[in-house]
Amino acid sequence: MKTGIERFEKLRNYWKFECERKNDLTLHRKEQLIKILNDYGGNKVPFEHFLRNDDTINNIMYPVICAFHIGYFEITDNDLILKDSYKNNLGHLNIDTSNLQRIRKNRTEKITRVFQTGESNIATFVDLKKELERRKNILIRLAHSNISINMGSFERNRIIELFEKERLPKYPKTVPLLLKHFCVSSFSYAPLRNNFLKPLIGDIPSTENIDRILSLVFEREEFLDTSYWTPENLLGLAENIQSQKNYNLYSKEFKQRIISVLLTGMLKMQSELENGLVAFYSKIESIKATDDMIKLSINFSKSIRNVGPVLISDFFKNIGFTNYVKIDHHFQKEFNTLVVFYTKKKKLNFKESFTLSQIIAKKLNYSPYYIDALLYFWGKYGKFESAVA
Repeated sequence: MKTGIERFEKLRNYWKFECERKNDLTLHRKEQLIKILNDYGGNKVPFEHFLRNDDTINNIMYPVICAFHIGYFEITDNDLILKDSYKNNLGHLNIDTSNLQRIRKNRTEKITRVFQTGESNIATFVDLKKELERRKNILIRLAHSNISINMGSFERNRIIELFEKERLPKYPKTVPLLLKHFCVSSFSYAPLRNNFLKPLIGDIPSTENIDRILSLVFEREEFLDTSYWTPENLLGLAENIQSQKNYNLYSKEFKQRIISVLLTGMLKMQSELENGLVAFYSKIESIKATDDMIKLSINFSKSIRNVGPVLISDFFKNIGFTNYVKIDHHFQKEFNTLVVFYTKKKKLNFKESFTLSQIIAKKLNYSPYYIDALLYFWGKYGKFESAVA
């Protein structure tokens, strides 16, 4: 078993390149660091901290590791000690925490105000809708074409179903299908999906092939048996695999990441489906306010290792809750003009992106799911528009 300092060194090296490029922590990460420091008296983080068995590794480890690389800490035999230059008069981290929540709230309020009142640099929302319709039509032509653009059958069919036939996803009628959606969304982390899972069968994971993909990953035919696709049986299968392989569940290696999702995710789904599919869907359907939808995604993901609110929102939207969206870098990249007032700073965080998606969708009379899909597919295939112009 690793010691605290050994695990610290491993995480230190793992995030070294990413953290050394930063000049300072974001306000969000500073607030997380303060909470961690307060757990240990306010001015140190003992190496035993890095042995914590917590699903939220990015919240409790990453801020400390990055702060170390930036220069916040000195190393002693047992602790990371906050340097004097970062301390206030009480010996704690020198930052005004009273404004953190207000700053984040004001940023989201600014975004809401700009798009609700038309203060943005967009000429009109009518022009924006025309551009989206243009992109939609090009995507449909690309999906029907024989042009070599590396578009798999799953994505061709999805473009045609959504944009040409205007069919939105519906609630899965069976537990096995629901759990396949859960796995597809949970494993849609781009490096895992594109570099590990897709090459196994030559297409991206979908509900039609995720059972075959998992059977290839772990060399277990049980994944091909529909009777195993219940929370209890998938959990038992994952536990059996883990007992044989003894994977490091904190590892970011692909197989380890998958098994940790199955172990924690099936426990969560077992609890959520205790009263059946109808009750599960009713719970999600009853939540209408944007802030409450965000809270649901965050809370749902908390106990699932390697799955955050963005992937849970992807899960919800793909099972028919089309106000939930997986708006990430595609949103900022493809609609920079929408957030031109903001992109000079940093990318939108999850809450800001989610809030903005609801506002724009309402203005354009689209579902957020529809806009999200347009952004995703255009970001991937829009560069080929000249081929079908």
